[in-house]
Amino acid sequence: MKLAVYNHGPVTVALDASNPSFTFYSHGVYDEPKCGNGINDMDHQVLVVGWTKLGDVDCWIVKNSWSTHWGNDGYIYMKIEDNVCGVMTCATYPLVTKCNS
Repeated sequence: MKLAVYNHGPVTVALDASNPSFTFYSHGVYDEPKCGNGINDMDHQVLVVGWTKLGDVDCWIVKNSWSTHWGNDGYIYMKIEDNVCGVMTCATYPLVTKCNS
């Protein structure tokens, strides 16, 4: 997914946001072991806009649609390792093809 974000820009992903710890996230690295990561666990769509390192943990930078009053100014930092909440289970990005006029 890093290559997709690097080469194509933000990537739309589905994830499991059903755990209260996601709803009340405010800062730090999100790593909820109770999240599902199977295709049938997905219940929310967000946007992976990049990646970073917080401390010694690699994280996805994820933009949520719940306004800047949620999370870390509208973002959540999700641990890359272990596919937390299925963030890498169902990712998509648009491909632009040349249009003939």
